[in-house]
Amino acid sequence: CKGLKLGNNDKQEVDIPKITCKSDESVNARQQIRVALSNIKINNNDIISAIKGAPTLNSAKRERHFHLINLSTEEKVDCLILPEVSLPKELLLTYAEHSRRKQQLIIAGIEHIVSNNKCYNFSIVFLPYIYRGNKEVYILPRLKNHYSPDETREILKYRKQVPILSHYIYHLVNWQGVQFTVFNCYELADVLHRSLFRSKIDIMFAIEYNKDTPVGGIKLVHI
Repeated sequence: CKGLKLGNNDKQEVDIPKITCKSDESVNARQQIRVALSNIKINNNDIISAIKGAPTLNSAKRERHFHLINLSTEEKVDCLILPEVSLPKELLLTYAEHSRRKQQLIIAGIEHIVSNNKCYNFSIVFLPYIYRGNKEVYILPRLKNHYSPDETREILKYRKQVPILSHYIYHLVNWQGVQFTVFNCYELADVLHRSLFRSKIDIMFAIEYNKDTPVGGIKLVHI
């Protein structure tokens, strides 16, 4: 699926590398996965601080994430999904270690990261697996292909820049026999890009920052 040429106006190509992540043969393939959709409060001030290049991580924010991790363990979920721009980069190792130890697939959006005055919006997937009897995790980040108009205006307002991609990229992931991809919020508006995965995936995960989402706990879904 690499180097697909699309007939769109900007003539940019789309790369879709395939990532296969499976455990030792002794580990049974998953027939069903228990998914937890997290409803955590995202403070708009935190978003602005990150865009400015000065992200904050206070004790209350840290405790919200620890509570979410503990709750996903209590509910024995296979996959935990967090919203766009919800995960502080300072907690990446915490989530990676949790994913590895509990063998829990985690999909999230990282808070904006500013480097060389460019404002990066990354999604990230933690893919746990067992290799030769040892628990491991593969970390898969991806830069957002389409920034929303509101997001772009907010970034430019604080004199930051939106990264310009030479080509678009999505991931086609096969984890323990479940084939999926992840779209990051405004990327869903691109119907042509969504159509690239027609008949190729079992499920499409979408992470989104939605101010209207009810706050509190997690919602469980069986797939």
